[in-house]
Amino acid sequence: MEDAATSAEDTTQCAEARVLIVQPNRSYLAVIARRITEGGYRVATAECTQSAMAEVHRVKIDLILSSMTATPERARVIAFSDPYLETGLCLLIGTKSDVQSAADLARAGRTIVVKKGTTGHLYAAKNLSAAKVLVLDKEAAAVLEVAQGKADAFIYDQMSVFSHWQRHRDTTRAVLVPFQKEAWAIGLRPGDEALRGQVNSFLKSFRESGGFEQLGDRWLGEQKTEFKKLGIPFLF
Repeated sequence: MEDAATSAEDTTQCAEARVLIVQPNRSYLAVIARRITEGGYRVATAECTQSAMAEVHRVKIDLILSSMTATPERARVIAFSDPYLETGLCLLIGTKSDVQSAADLARAGRTIVVKKGTTGHLYAAKNLSAAKVLVLDKEAAAVLEVAQGKADAFIYDQMSVFSHWQRHRDTTRAVLVPFQKEAWAIGLRPGDEALRGQVNSFLKSFRESGGFEQLGDRWLGEQKTEFKKLGIPFLF
């Protein structure tokens, strides 16, 4: 994908080209993107869902493939495909914290970290007024707050929490059972029902052909094994 990728800035030079924005550093998303781009899409990258959504209104973007939860708030700005991944909010917790579940977060004296613009951020804003909530721009910085014992917990999606726990086993622990279930979907330019139909047909065909199962085995094998141990349904 690297040789096909360009920045979102470059899309202004080819306004007529169909453009797919994809979040980098997610191998399974890159595989899906390659399949979609067989239909003639040009690939651009955006570091996060929030910046990708902004690009839809700044330049002519057709699709957004990101770790993006379909929410009613976002649906006011962009359209969504059918869900392609079931996930949910869970917790990366510092080993020195006594937090055991989301029920322990809404207390005075707790420090909770979230990434700006995520559903974890929205959850904290609505439900954790008693706690101190740190809102950071970078995922890595949020993880570091927990790993260094500066925050009790980081609210984020299952796959990311699992990956960060694997990298910081000595200083963190993961509660992977989601306390808020969510679904990821492909973002689309609003009002284009024909495009939405094409994307949904692709997702259906890709799932029926075993494409998502193969992605899970190839890129998310550790997660599948761990989730099975915990009795958590796997994502795709």
